[in-house]
Amino acid sequence: MCVLGQGIFDGPHDEASIAAMAAWHVNVVRVPVNEDCWLGINGVAWRFAGQAYRTAISSYVRALNDQGIYAVVEVHWSAPGSELARGQQNMLDSSHGYRLWRSIARAFRQDRAVMFDLYNEPHGLAARGPSDWRCWARGCGRYAGMNGLVAAVRSTGARNVLLLAGVGWASDDSRWLAYEPTDSLHQLAAAIHVYRYHAGCTVRACWQHTLLPLAERVPVVADEFGEMQCGESAALGWLQEWMSFAVAHRIGMLAWSWNAHAGACMPGPSLIAGYEGAPTPYGAAVRAFYTNLR
Repeated sequence: MCVLGQGIFDGPHDEASIAAMAAWHVNVVRVPVNEDCWLGINGVAWRFAGQAYRTAISSYVRALNDQGIYAVVEVHWSAPGSELARGQQNMLDSSHGYRLWRSIARAFRQDRAVMFDLYNEPHGLAARGPSDWRCWARGCGRYAGMNGLVAAVRSTGARNVLLLAGVGWASDDSRWLAYEPTDSLHQLAAAIHVYRYHAGCTVRACWQHTLLPLAERVPVVADEFGEMQCGESAALGWLQEWMSFAVAHRIGMLAWSWNAHAGACMPGPSLIAGYEGAPTPYGAAVRAFYTNLR
């Protein structure tokens, strides 16, 4: 909303809205941020950028923590140079990315209930194959590399857990271990996004072949999963299979997204029809699973 000049949050962010999430037994919330709004650059309206934006995000994270909910702060929208950050890029830009993560790390380095997801969905970094992973790890051209981003965070003294999503829109962690960045604190986790309707690691065979060996070495967190097939039985069956697999193998999972959308069929994977917590058909399946875990 900040780059549109329409505010900072696109939904309620008060105690009531957080209580609605807690009622689902949610214990971690992913908080996307905008690079330009956090840094206050590239012409974002001053009242929604820089210190005003950082204060708002920090206050929201504190409110989550006060309710016993962890927060994952992640960079979702970014842009290189003087471009305005209006969407997802292939990878975080080297022109602002390292500075951005030093700033975020300084803001939350005293809060062990905050994790950092260094970039939402790396994709299309180079020709498909190992070159994608080399760019992911080392950086290339205008893209920042995960090695440098990890170092930027650690340079501030922050000890927070870092989540690193793989390539292919975060759906491919197949070479994550081969290109794992160095972290002197050994506080890295592999992030992955799991959707029934996307290419990538969407079926049990891939989960067993890719995620289980990875989970033996580092924590694995699916910090996005979901479906938007309007609650039909095939989709709900897939959801149950995925969530059961994740829990059985101690893989973390965050359903995307707490974004209200009224109506029987959603344009995206919306968990709720209203911010008071009324679920969509997809959300009802997730809520029932979460609550039954307690």
